[in-house]
Amino acid sequence: MRFRAYVALLFVTVAGAAPLPRQSARSIELVGIQAKLYYPATATFSRNILAEPRFALWNTIIGAGDAESPSNATLVLVDLRGAPGTYGERTTVRLRAVAGSRVLVNRAAQLSEFGPDGRQAVGFWIYGTGCEAVDLTATLSLRSDSVRARIPFECGE
Repeated sequence: MRFRAYVALLFVTVAGAAPLPRQSARSIELVGIQAKLYYPATATFSRNILAEPRFALWNTIIGAGDAESPSNATLVLVDLRGAPGTYGERTTVRLRAVAGSRVLVNRAAQLSEFGPDGRQAVGFWIYGTGCEAVDLTATLSLRSDSVRARIPFECGE
């Protein structure tokens, strides 16, 4: 009996929901890229390391430089702008992260709804970061423009 009630409630909820207005990839703008160190010992993140050119990224794997704790993973956020309350139909954002000759990430993610301010950020995890510079490139599907950034990780004694 509970199952039938749940299914009926789900049907009413889904059937009554109005679809979000769509927008084409042409009207979506790539705004920029943020990167935040992940500190597993505290389950916290650093501030945006790309916003501060003086953020020392030396030996972050042991918590040196400006890292507040050891970190070997980075959360990258691709910032987008579009019409408030809409979503990009069949639009994806791709992040490619390369360290030297190694491709760390080459993944696409579907966009979700743009917030009331017309913004959204799509997140990507990059594992194995901290000693080698990482070059980031974000692109929108069906578009040729991109945004790029470099995370200048270094290690040494």
